[in-house]
Amino acid sequence: MRREPLTRKTFNGDVSKEHQSQSTVDVARLDKLVAQLKEYRQQTIQKVSRRNLAPIQEVDEVSNQSAQTVKRKNCDELSNQSVPKTRRKFYNRRKQQHDASSTSSSLQTLSSLQTWFSSSTSSSVQTISSSRTTTASRNMIHSYLAMALLISFIGLIWNDYFSLLSQDRRLSIDYGGGNCEWTGAGKVDLNSDPYGTLIASYPAGGMRLTWQMTEGAAGYMVGDDFFFNGRIGGLVKTEYPHPEGIWSYGKEMDQTILLIRNPRWNIPSYHTLLYELEYAHDYVVAYENVFNAFTTRGPMENWLKWRDYRFHDEVNVWGYYIDFWMENGPQFWHNLDYERAGQYPFRYNYESERPWPTDSHCLYDITEGCTPKAVVSYERMRDPDLGPEELRRIANVIRYKKGMDLMVSDEAINCIWLETWDHSPENRNDDRDVGGTLAGEYIFTIEQMEELVAKLTFYKHKYSTGDWELNLQARELVKNFHDYINEISGELAAMYASPQPTMA
Repeated sequence: MRREPLTRKTFNGDVSKEHQSQSTVDVARLDKLVAQLKEYRQQTIQKVSRRNLAPIQEVDEVSNQSAQTVKRKNCDELSNQSVPKTRRKFYNRRKQQHDASSTSSSLQTLSSLQTWFSSSTSSSVQTISSSRTTTASRNMIHSYLAMALLISFIGLIWNDYFSLLSQDRRLSIDYGGGNCEWTGAGKVDLNSDPYGTLIASYPAGGMRLTWQMTEGAAGYMVGDDFFFNGRIGGLVKTEYPHPEGIWSYGKEMDQTILLIRNPRWNIPSYHTLLYELEYAHDYVVAYENVFNAFTTRGPMENWLKWRDYRFHDEVNVWGYYIDFWMENGPQFWHNLDYERAGQYPFRYNYESERPWPTDSHCLYDITEGCTPKAVVSYERMRDPDLGPEELRRIANVIRYKKGMDLMVSDEAINCIWLETWDHSPENRNDDRDVGGTLAGEYIFTIEQMEELVAKLTFYKHKYSTGDWELNLQARELVKNFHDYINEISGELAAMYASPQPTMA
């Protein structure tokens, strides 16, 4: 039957029987719709109350976050396999606390939406039930109701999206009370002009583990000095002034942290990295093989040849590297030696030629100079008992700096160290041991070991006397040098007792 056109009389309340009948039908349909929506909401609430916190499967690339997959999806498997019982218990307790908190938050959100929707639909039904309701007003109410439904579902999706985004922006979630969770890395907002921290180490000096731990505590990705196609800032790792490093960060850095490692293990590990990168002499070849890093160790023949050819230069550069940062940039290479390789026709400066010129980068390109605010060691960083304290020293240097507002609390550092050790996905030095030659098999000769002890003894004496005696970072160096000397001396004693046979 044809509907009558809307007239002024209709709006004045003259409702026909046909309109009244249609109004009754619409009210019934809306009552049914409201009942279905209430049932759906109730089912959702019950489902949320039963479920565990769903793992985040993938980080949204649009949000400019890291392409890290959140490791929570592997936690149940880890807790039953590779993680010790004490760690399993700690993780399960932490997971239950987080699930309870998340469930409570979700229930509150759904409950408030349900209350709002119920009141809105009840009001709409009462309006439609009125004898003065007309076709136009019903259509208007239908439109408002559809819009309300759309807004409510958009609101749920929007809330979930920003919930995931906020979790991704916080690399590690600090639950308080020393509890935490490792997720994935977030990029530094360079437009905010963050305070730059440069973490420097000799190649293969334990940087992989150190930047993983730093990201876990700071909440931001650590940039690489070799990724120089554009601006770089915030947290950056470098091998400069070693020939493997470049100063690609311009004037973005403000302070430094120095990472050291026992040369007994540092130098063989550096050769291993060179082998994995096919002894690359430029970044193009290095990039082509970058995914081979931390996967294998080279043939023993390669190591012996490289060791005997490069040993003296690498031992000297290992020491010069420490001097460079501790003494605010003494330049151990000649000005025309742009590669800082110290090879013919150039050479490295002799100790007798000091004082050496100061590198211009330390004078003009870094706010607080090259002298480190903290000295940390790879050996202590990887130690379960000493590692959290080394990480805490890095965190204290970065905390409260501009743009570094995601740093976890001090009480969460122990938890972050453990979580990062368990869940960080990138390969580390230990992964090279799987199915290959062990690190301990790459040895030095007795004469080379004696030279290592002599070099460390020289630096231990240097940084424990004179103006260095009261310097806090020098004390950290000396403490580690003492440990290195003891370790090498113990191995050297065993070599004296059972010398290696002379090679033909």
